[in-house]
Amino acid sequence: MSLQNRIIPYFLDDSIRDVVIVFPGGGYSYTSPREAKVVCEAFHKQGFHGAVFEYRNELLTYPSLLQEGLGLLETFVNDQRIQRVFLLGFSAGGHYALLLSIHTKIKHQGLILAYPVVSSKEAIRHDHSFHMLLGDQMDEYIEECSLEDANFEHHPPVFLWHTMDDSVVNVENSFVLVDSLRSYQVPVELHIFESGPHGLSLATRDVAFEHLDPVEFEKKHQHVSKWLDLAVSWLKRQ
Repeated sequence: MSLQNRIIPYFLDDSIRDVVIVFPGGGYSYTSPREAKVVCEAFHKQGFHGAVFEYRNELLTYPSLLQEGLGLLETFVNDQRIQRVFLLGFSAGGHYALLLSIHTKIKHQGLILAYPVVSSKEAIRHDHSFHMLLGDQMDEYIEECSLEDANFEHHPPVFLWHTMDDSVVNVENSFVLVDSLRSYQVPVELHIFESGPHGLSLATRDVAFEHLDPVEFEKKHQHVSKWLDLAVSWLKRQ
């Protein structure tokens, strides 16, 4: 695998369409394949172009990762096949997508976050993600990377979902973000599912955890799989 961080396009065809740029999770250690191309293919069925941001081939730390991402994003969205731009981030990928969304100068129409890492506050933060993002610069940048404290003035609408009993990334990450977005009057749609483990991705058999039977995985988590239809409906209203 190339060590170069990059955005890989998965265009549905050569038509001009809206694109969903996917930021897989992986605790800022890697980008999970369960939250990558397979997600783009799900959006293909809804008429969207897709792309995957592989941002951990080279393990850059903040703020270098931010600056690289802003440049890659700006270059990618110049493709003539792209109409409107939406970002979709899972877990730590949600943190990165939100970070870029806050700082980018490109015009994007919305942000979808799935069980995102948001806060660096000790009580609710996902420690591993911030250690991987900041390395030996934890003390210098830890507060700066608590994204619920960001300036969301003029930020585009946000769609957000989480499960209440997520034992890896505390659901409070989503709650504090929603509170902040509301304080800036950013339109936000929030869906909280009663139960489901962290990292469900599409919650279909195609993304079942390796140690589980795919059919049983899908059956158990089908209530969460509805998030995609809800998100598509939200995208079409933007």
